Amino acid sequence: MSIRCAIMQPSYIPWMGYFALADAVDVFILLDTVQLTKRNWDVRNRIKDAKGNELMLSVPIRKTRPREELLIRDALINDDMKWRRKHLASFEVNYRKAPWFGAAHELFAKMLEKEINGHIARLNEAFFRDTCAILGIETRILRASDLPVTATGKARRLVELCKAVGAQTYVSAAGSAVYLEEREAREMFAEAGINIRYQDYRHPVYPQVNGPFLSHMSILDVLANTGPLEAAEHVRKGHREVASASPLGPGTARKENADE
Repeated sequence: MSIRCAIMQPSYIPWMGYFALADAVDVFILLDTVQLTKRNWDVRNRIKDAKGNELMLSVPIRKTRPREELLIRDALINDDMKWRRKHLASFEVNYRKAPWFGAAHELFAKMLEKEINGHIARLNEAFFRDTCAILGIETRILRASDLPVTATGKARRLVELCKAVGAQTYVSAAGSAVYLEEREAREMFAEAGINIRYQDYRHPVYPQVNGPFLSHMSILDVLANTGPLEAAEHVRKGHREVASASPLGPGTARKENADE
């Protein structure tokens, strides 16, 4: 059996393409062994406000060490700032007219009640697992920190993680093509016998409250607007793959949605 693998940083309330990528592979590795990046999707994401604009929800992180030394797996949430109540209130105010508001609200509230020893990576993982279950995604989910991989170079780390789970195909987010298309990276994957495929996500349009359609919102948006069953269909219909980065369509992914 040929095993397909994707590797992504554990994101806060991710967008549809993140779940589509998970659905398209056999193993999804949460890359928690890299540096936590300021203003990245590790700690924030978008919902749509009542005026039809995007609203960014950000999780505050404790300053336990210099940011350049802080790995995602070690990052602790700063709950002194009462952000959980604010995030849930923002969702309630802006989505209360959505047809499936109740189901999406329950999922989000359940996430925000979790402690997970204060770690943002574990909070993100818990939401990811719960949402995958709702969408019918049965992919095996692992943490990079639980695998025997110590490589630090971007491409080398990905190769070693793929080898650790026996993967023959690596399905990458579009943003990682910046370094995966370099000759050295291509050679690393070829020598390991691992094929590279790129997600070419074409964002579906679905019924949405609060004015004209706005893409690339958190998964909470499609869940609140269409319900779990229809949301799963929308998530899957946008997924496409290509063998080279050059044919990728415009806007297939936010630039931050690379695997590092």
